Amino acid sequence: MAETVEAAGAARKIEAFKAELAQIRETLSAYRRQGRDVFIAQLKATALPAKIKMAEATKAQKDLAIASDLIISVKNELGMPANQPITENATETFKRASASFHQERKEGIRETPLQQVNNCIAQAEEAIASGEKAQAIKLYNSVREKFTLLGPAEKKEVTAACQKLLAKLR
Repeated sequence: MAETVEAAGAARKIEAFKAELAQIRETLSAYRRQGRDVFIAQLKATALPAKIKMAEATKAQKDLAIASDLIISVKNELGMPANQPITENATETFKRASASFHQERKEGIRETPLQQVNNCIAQAEEAIASGEKAQAIKLYNSVREKFTLLGPAEKKEVTAACQKLLAKLR
């Protein structure tokens, strides 16, 4: 009886690992499309299917722990909390950004992410000046989403302006 309960627990963990592997693959794909460097995470994730299959075959705690540790390592490499499952947020954020990009491309008004962030900051400051704090907060949230699309040098360029804007909103 104890073996059956233990096997059932292992089976649940393995199913959870498989679901997390699928989410990791989606996240890696979305990050790659955003232009992020995911080389190390991809290398680590390449070993995941084999580790999960080994855990599934043996149902040994050692193999389950190895698979779990590797999943945590990949999540850490992706900058995600290790103790929480990966959500669809990265994929959804990418889909919204992609849809926005294609719409703007059709209309011929495509701006760089840096220009978009600077424009949102300027609009948020105007909204604060005119007393429209709710609109300024929406614009700040838009800045936060677009900030992830910036490169390291661009992030440095706008960080001070973002911090000033946040201070004004508080």
